[in-house]
Amino acid sequence: MSDAVFVRCDGDWCHRQPVLIDGADLFVFPFRASRSHVQKLCDERIQVPSGGRVIATPWPSAGDRCLAVLACASFPKIRSEDPEDAKKGFISERDVAVFVPVKLTVDGVDRGIHLLNPFLWVDNPAGVIMGREIFGFPKILGRIAWHAPDVVFSVESLVFREYDPNKPATEETVLAVKQSGTAGLMTKLLGKTLAEEVADTTENITQNLIESVLDTLGIELGELVTDVTGFDRLRLVFLKQFRSAAETGGDPVCYQEVVGAQFEFRAAPDVHPVATLFGRDLVVEPYASLRLADTLGIETRQHLPVCVHVTVDLRLTGQEI
Repeated sequence: MSDAVFVRCDGDWCHRQPVLIDGADLFVFPFRASRSHVQKLCDERIQVPSGGRVIATPWPSAGDRCLAVLACASFPKIRSEDPEDAKKGFISERDVAVFVPVKLTVDGVDRGIHLLNPFLWVDNPAGVIMGREIFGFPKILGRIAWHAPDVVFSVESLVFREYDPNKPATEETVLAVKQSGTAGLMTKLLGKTLAEEVADTTENITQNLIESVLDTLGIELGELVTDVTGFDRLRLVFLKQFRSAAETGGDPVCYQEVVGAQFEFRAAPDVHPVATLFGRDLVVEPYASLRLADTLGIETRQHLPVCVHVTVDLRLTGQEI
């Protein structure tokens, strides 16, 4: 690190961490992705850039399918906990993101479950700047349609439909959660009524929920019990990049590092399944500049049998990996 004083410019949206998020409202849709495709993603974004120091493997570890999660989140109040930046006020944003749980090993030491975040759209440009520069979130500006009562969402963002020097980038629908004609498999979740577990700790509620979701999705549990105990926070791993315009032998990289962050639950979250007569479908459009289905090894229309609604206050901090 340089000893130089960081220059703060007028209009700068990079407020200091930790970040506090009040009243986060999330709709979480677990689904199955291809283990081999997610492993390739882990290698490209974690193992190779870290020089092999950090190893990520898809979780759970058994079978040819692994877990992935689509999260549609509304953050009505995002503010800095720093004494100076806290005086400036707060912003709000909505996010739509894909996460894949991975087991992380750093310098040969097991670091447990982390979330790798390959896709993330937000509707506030200030949030794009802060998320990318401070933490390394791969945020992209998007227009998010939010219909929480119907549990349907969509994202429009800038893409190249095809690579052609004579054609411009255009705003297109890149992702949508739509009503499905296929019944949602909610009975196993509803059979474990979380209302009956209000006296449980956050860790037990989370573990029961994960067990039910994986069972519903037909994913083998593998090392579930040992992996999710003590789960009162969400740990994330990113490839944080700032790129140079100059070629340096290969891709023009100015700064690149595998970094971490974590969302701490400031209080026990309110967690409950969303009971819908029919499930939902994740519909993704293939574009030359965005290949979400190919990256995860899923169909362009992927059934989402389970939705979990979570409300919680969060604290976000950066972490060394």
